[in-house]
Amino acid sequence: MTSDFKRPSLQLPSLQMRLMGGILRTQPKRFDDAEAFRRDRLNREPPQAAPIPDSLQLQAYISHERLGEQSVFTLQPKWDGSDWHIVYLHGGAYAEELVSPHWAIIEALLHATGATITVPLYPLAPEHTHREAFEFLNKVNRRVLARTPSQRCVWCGDSAGGGLALAFVQHCRDAGLPLPAHLILFSPWLDVTLTNPEIAAIEPRDPTLSRPGTRVAGEWWAGGSDPRSPLVSPLYGNSEGLPPIMIYQGTADILLPDVRRYVQQARQEGVDVRLHEFRGAFHVFMAATFTPEAKQVYAGIRRLLGTEEHIHHTAGLVKLISWPPIKIAMYMNERARQRHQSRTGDRQTSVNPLAWLAALAALLVLRRRRSRRKV
Repeated sequence: MTSDFKRPSLQLPSLQMRLMGGILRTQPKRFDDAEAFRRDRLNREPPQAAPIPDSLQLQAYISHERLGEQSVFTLQPKWDGSDWHIVYLHGGAYAEELVSPHWAIIEALLHATGATITVPLYPLAPEHTHREAFEFLNKVNRRVLARTPSQRCVWCGDSAGGGLALAFVQHCRDAGLPLPAHLILFSPWLDVTLTNPEIAAIEPRDPTLSRPGTRVAGEWWAGGSDPRSPLVSPLYGNSEGLPPIMIYQGTADILLPDVRRYVQQARQEGVDVRLHEFRGAFHVFMAATFTPEAKQVYAGIRRLLGTEEHIHHTAGLVKLISWPPIKIAMYMNERARQRHQSRTGDRQTSVNPLAWLAALAALLVLRRRRSRRKV
């Protein structure tokens, strides 16, 4: 039950990963100021998910339905897909909506697996707590199992969504419900208290996360319950009897210590859990789908699910939209939009010059590397 991945100390971060990490470090961390975070979220307009990108609309049949007050998107590949069904839960500290980088992850999963992908937009804090989210996910789970056998289902999520996926599958086991074939977790948030003493040494190196505002979000999510309840912080739950778990995690991420602790515990409980660490990679680095590290993640998922024959290669307009410099610009522009919306409540999308400068820098670096290879 040990990881089959090389230890991160044997692999240096790629040029693309270092470039993205440097760009992210030029931006202020969104969770640095707990009071500002609290004020902004308590006074906000109802959160809205980022629009589905054109590249995804060109490649998937997309349906949208409402379960109560919440939206559920289902994506089916327009090419000959597989029979897998992935339920994807987005991150955002349980308090922020689905954003463009999440759609990038979903698009990459579509390419890698050919799966049908269900994306439930679960209720968010501070307006809601984990209780409403579990009620909603129970409904989603019933709908998924009505069309797909549990043996062909995968629950997947990033950050808070990864923690929620694990907590929900623990809940399904306790309730005697059918379990998915696999859990795939990207940089999962497993303990909302963030009290692990090892976090302090990583926090200065983490370009995106910090504890003050994140802890506030965790308190909201607990909604008066013990924040160490397994439904809120699955690190404190029992994992005996869970399906195989694959975790992809960067080392420049304050969530790493709790992930390592969970892996150790789960293995002692007899769970087949594999941790793949990537040296120098930031939180949810697999959203930067053009990096070699992210490509390794999706290649690993292909091997896990046996979907090599369903790999989809982009072409034409989709390939242009998916070009790394364009992806970098979109990623940076989305982060700027989030910061602007947090400060002003204005949902208007504006062009961020720094984002396009970063894209230009990435383009120059890529061209330089390619020219060197030709020499």
